[in-house]
Amino acid sequence: MGTVDGMSTEMAKILAGKGRRRRTLARLPYAEKVQAVIQLQEMAAAILRSRGKYARPWGATRSGTTNSFQASQFSEYPITIKQ
Repeated sequence: MGTVDGMSTEMAKILAGKGRRRRTLARLPYAEKVQAVIQLQEMAAAILRSRGKYARPWGATRSGTTNSFQASQFSEYPITIKQ
C-alpha cells in the first residue's frame, strides 16, 4: 500500500469520502437535516430502551415535505434519558 504525504492511500480515500459526505449533508435543506436528527434519536432511543433506560426523541411528525417542521413541534432538549 502506497503513501500520500505520509498517509496510506486507503486512509486518503476514507477521508476524501468523509469530506464528500459532509459537503452533501451541508447542502441539505434544514427540514431534511432535522429529519436526519430525529431518525438518529429514534435509533438511539431504541438502544437505550433495550438497556432499560427511558429515552424520548423529539416529537415532530414527518410528513415528507421539506417545509413541514415547526419550531413548536420540538421539545426543549433533543433526547431525554432517565437512569
